[in-house]
Amino acid sequence: MGKVTPINWAMIKTDYIFGRVMKDGKVKKYSCADIAKKYGCSQASVLNKSAKEGWNEIRKQYMKEVENEVMAKKKDKLVGKVLEFD
Repeated sequence: MGKVTPINWAMIKTDYIFGRVMKDGKVKKYSCADIAKKYGCSQASVLNKSAKEGWNEIRKQYMKEVENEVMAKKKDKLVGKVLEFD
């Protein structure tokens, strides 16, 4: 029998929650099916682990925080430009 490679759940969780920033600056969000294929494990095991640990809620919260930070930076940039004309 071949050697069984352990599943790197920390890396899987990181990919699921944070995704990957692509060359165009967009964030690629991985589905459980994407993760299973990428890491060579079953989709059911990823679904079970993610549900048990609340990965989806963690991802939603993270994405909301990113969105809020982006909006704050855009606002600061706009305010700076407006102040240039005062």
